[in-house]
Amino acid sequence: MKIGILSKRKEMLTGKLKEYYEKMGFNVKIYTLNNLTINDSLLENDFFILKSKDLFFFYAAYYIEANNIPVIPSPIISNNLKNRVEAHFLINRARLNVPDFYMGTLETLKTAFQTQDFPLILKPIMGSGSRGIIKINNSEDLNFNHEKILYLERYITGEHYIVYFIRNEICTSIKPPMNMQI
Repeated sequence: MKIGILSKRKEMLTGKLKEYYEKMGFNVKIYTLNNLTINDSLLENDFFILKSKDLFFFYAAYYIEANNIPVIPSPIISNNLKNRVEAHFLINRARLNVPDFYMGTLETLKTAFQTQDFPLILKPIMGSGSRGIIKINNSEDLNFNHEKILYLERYITGEHYIVYFIRNEICTSIKPPMNMQI
């Protein structure tokens, strides 16, 4: 079986996935921005793992699925999880704890919070991981130039966990809480 992995990088978890499946006798190819072209050459694989949530990799996954080759996780589900608002409601619907969130313009949000409401986490509406996340400790931290709609979540104290799946196993690791500031 030929397995393709759609990923930003070849190292870390992607490298471990490649090594794992190669040890099982599979032929594995990692597609990064350096070698990914969305065309019929992708259809030489029997199965794909969608590791990156960048838009170009989603397009590749949609193309692959449209040609009846399985992709996990599904690009539709992955795209929903990348949207923080949709992800919030999916997590809430699963009856898991999810922090309160607030959306609005910078000007409306500046007046919406009291001292006891902080700290908050500013996140891009579309994104994953920790990219673009800023801890907001007080209303003075909301003093930057921003014209888009902002998404803020209540900061969660305590241990933070990363959860991911490999085959049928749920894997977790403890992630140090965010401690950066503007």
